[in-house]
Amino acid sequence: MQQYWKFKEHNFDKVLFFKLGKFYEMFFDDAIIGNRVLDLNWMGNDPKKLHVGFPEKGLEEKAAKLVDIGFKVIIDYILNILRIARNLIFNINKIVSNHKFVNLGICYRTNRDS
Repeated sequence: MQQYWKFKEHNFDKVLFFKLGKFYEMFFDDAIIGNRVLDLNWMGNDPKKLHVGFPEKGLEEKAAKLVDIGFKVIIDYILNILRIARNLIFNINKIVSNHKFVNLGICYRTNRDS
């Protein structure tokens, strides 16, 4: 969640699709938008946790729908995948125990004007 908040503090007015594995996740206010506008189901059993997600293959459709309505969308992605893969081969335990190895960054911004 630390990386999520790092992105949101500089892009609070945008909807963030946060990549986790093969899914894009949305949290808090973005999750409310995802639930109401994109008709995504709440994840987990705790109603206090605002969290929705969708498979990565739905990215273009979901982003386009929000942009058409007038939302600004940002999408994060793993930037250092080759470094991670190289380190995974040599030391899988270090990667699993230290998730800070994964660096994420905004790779795509979209709004009606872009």
